[in-house]
Amino acid sequence: MIADNVLKNPNVDAIMGLHCWPDLRAGVIGIKKGEVMASGDSITIKAKGK
Repeated sequence: MIADNVLKNPNVDAIMGLHCWPDLRAGVIGIKKGEVMASGDSITIKAKGK
């Protein structure tokens, strides 16, 4: 999609998909130190705003 310029406004640099976890309430993010589910990748998220 990015290579075909489908997402132009706002300009998108990357898209990530996450697993759903049915045991968590809607609006809750579950985290833990170390690997979880099928991957051991790590990411850093910086949130700005209210």
